[in-house]
Amino acid sequence: MNIKTLTFAFIATFLISGCASTAKTDGQMATEDATAANDAEIAQQTTAVQGTEIDPDEVTCKRVAKVGTRVKTKVCATNREWQESAERAERATKDMQRKSSAAHGTDSGA
Repeated sequence: MNIKTLTFAFIATFLISGCASTAKTDGQMATEDATAANDAEIAQQTTAVQGTEIDPDEVTCKRVAKVGTRVKTKVCATNREWQESAERAERATKDMQRKSSAAHGTDSGA
């Protein structure tokens, strides 16, 4: 084998291994995005209910899509638990946005 063939093989192997590690990260990001979208949907539903006087201990059932599937399942929780879930989702979304902007060097200082 000559030096050109060895160099080409090394570069090709290096590039392929780089693509494989990126795909895993993209998959993880897709899962996080799906979770955040699901949490955002719950937050939106909870916000719609907040406009009226509600009993925090009243149980409310909602149909929620499970991450990784289009099938929705029935989830029942108290209004207080739905509110806490919405607040957690909002904090998680803001944290992801802040981390993303810091990683890309576009931190707005917010």
